[in-house]
Amino acid sequence: MLLNYIYVGAYNYQQIAENLTCAECKKMDTDKKSVISTINVQSQADAELERKLRELKFKQELRKDWILFIVRDVVIFPAAIAWIFAITGYSLFLLINK
Repeated sequence: MLLNYIYVGAYNYQQIAENLTCAECKKMDTDKKSVISTINVQSQADAELERKLRELKFKQELRKDWILFIVRDVVIFPAAIAWIFAITGYSLFLLINK
């Protein structure tokens, strides 16, 4: 009879408890408490793993941001400015020598 009430989706707890005997109710309460405590332990472990995963992702994003900063701001922008100066200098040189 307990197997009939495992799926609690459509019923509320009081309707199920009215249909069960007291021994089944006590067993169900004990099972429910053990499931809840197991879920709490698992959720605490999951929360700890989730926190560590967030920290790793943050560190990875930070590294990626630093690499992009170095590549973009330290290498590409100065190279672009040097290229612009070289082109303008060459153009100016050609104009002066004409």
